[in-house]
Amino acid sequence: MTQFNTIDALPKLELGTPKTNSFGDTYFESINQKAFDNIGAKATLTKTFADAFNQEKTLYFVVGSDSGLLLPLLQKEAEQDPSKHFVVFEAPEVIDYLKQTEQNYPKVDLYPITTPFEELEQRYPLYISHNRMQLVRSLSVLDKRSEYYTAAWEYKLSEFRSFQQSNIGFHTTNVFINAQIYNCVDNIYPIAQFQQQFSQTPALLLGGGPTLDAGIEWIKRHKAQILILAAGRISARLLREGIDPDFIVTVDPNDVSYDNTKQMEAFSEKSVLIHTNYAHHSLLAEWRGAHTFTDRLFPWAESDQPDNLATSGPTVTNTMASIATFLGCPRIYLLGVDFCYGAEGQTHESSSLENQLGEMFVHTIGQKVRTNSGRLAETNDAFANAMKEMDHAAQIAKQKGIAFYNLGYESASMENIPFIETEEVQLGDAVQKEQALEKMVEAL
Repeated sequence: MTQFNTIDALPKLELGTPKTNSFGDTYFESINQKAFDNIGAKATLTKTFADAFNQEKTLYFVVGSDSGLLLPLLQKEAEQDPSKHFVVFEAPEVIDYLKQTEQNYPKVDLYPITTPFEELEQRYPLYISHNRMQLVRSLSVLDKRSEYYTAAWEYKLSEFRSFQQSNIGFHTTNVFINAQIYNCVDNIYPIAQFQQQFSQTPALLLGGGPTLDAGIEWIKRHKAQILILAAGRISARLLREGIDPDFIVTVDPNDVSYDNTKQMEAFSEKSVLIHTNYAHHSLLAEWRGAHTFTDRLFPWAESDQPDNLATSGPTVTNTMASIATFLGCPRIYLLGVDFCYGAEGQTHESSSLENQLGEMFVHTIGQKVRTNSGRLAETNDAFANAMKEMDHAAQIAKQKGIAFYNLGYESASMENIPFIETEEVQLGDAVQKEQALEKMVEAL
């Protein structure tokens, strides 16, 4: 199949002479063939795009104007909801033709197909900076009968994906910076003051992967002898199981993090919250107990801001590994930190919303990894990247005399994190652990 990723690869559009059908629609057969001959353009386009433009506050990029007959429908949509706006990419020949018709559509802007999205960024800043934009096919693209518009769609789609990814990255950066500034009043106690405080106590990092289920009873029996760091998203599960983690860790500033993690507030009087400087502000506002933060206080350089542990993710479990290493834990055990899908395709522990809804969630598959059991498991690119970072962190920690182990039989196998059975875990002294925790809480 021919790929049209550059404008030079687009075929030539032979417009021909416009035709007028019995409904009074004037169009080019080279673009729309006989699509409007049965019920007319208005009825055809209204039916085709009935639900295509139902998002408010959205900038719609449309590839093709269907000989200009789509423009009245777009104008009507924008008049009914002024928060919408339309940009139509067209062949220069068609734009010249439409200018001659002298019809005015103030809510619809026509641009040559060659116009890059970057050029439009300054003209529609509010839509683009908030990622409120969609790319839509015209009927000429949907019909796949015009080689030019099929190629034009492939070209603009490739361009749009690159532009959108770049824009999302910028938007994401803004979200993190805004959260960091918002949290300045809550970021009082840097975790830097607790470096090496748990050098005699092993750590257990609890993630939300499927292998968490198998270790619940073991955790209940030995929770006093090991320092438990839990991802905030599994708070509901731990609460139901009667397991009080020593630390709850949260990192994400996005609203979905609050939805997944808000149950952690029930541990306010029992656990210490460790959060990044950009964690969701509502989670910090609702937390009533001791807490400490990672990373820099301000998003800009300040000579008098305190040194602190720098974390880089990409997931909460990677951050937990950085924290446990920084605290000096000599042995770090992983459970529910799987980085792959379970044998039945599940991505999270059994009580999670993702597991309960099953197929309502679409799981992307980028590659496969070998698990500790020897199974070839599916995973996605995000999991795979986080797995590599975790393995690298274990390799670096090994040079400091800190050993990583994985307790998940169905977790992804990692070179520097060997699998061991729970019976092989070297537990710590419960009294030593409690004394170190009490000292930390007193400082907070």
